[in-house]
Amino acid sequence: INAEYMGLTLDLCNNELGYDGALALSELKEAPCLTSLALNLPLNALGDAGAHALSQLKEAPRLTFLALNLSMNRLGYDGALALSELKEAPRLTSLALNLSLNALGDAGAHALSQLKEAPCLTSLDLDLSANTLGNDGALALSRLNKAPFLNTLTLDPS
Repeated sequence: INAEYMGLTLDLCNNELGYDGALALSELKEAPCLTSLALNLPLNALGDAGAHALSQLKEAPRLTFLALNLSMNRLGYDGALALSELKEAPRLTSLALNLSLNALGDAGAHALSQLKEAPCLTSLDLDLSANTLGNDGALALSRLNKAPFLNTLTLDPS
């Protein structure tokens, strides 16, 4: 095992993790060699508090790739706002968020548009399908094209 670089993928779909489980997973930020993390967490009743806990992954010192599947977890505006804090991750270059089948609405899309401020982000994949986005949400998401280093943007707002 290469001690310099570590990748981790966890599939915990359809369990009952809730906030406490999300908080426990956020402790992965302490892994000194973690560079790549994929968490598949749909159907875990995480709620906005769980999204806030997972946003603490921004503190992982070497994390460059993060994929979070938080589909069907009762996330709303507050959860989207918490996840927008991932823009503060110092080395994050690639971010994939599957937030489908939640309740983000236009306000959640506005919150997520703050990801354009991420200093190193070159690739962003957002799945926002089935979140009752309207024109205001689409307009907010269109502002992501102003991200300074972003060269790949994938949006699924269907």
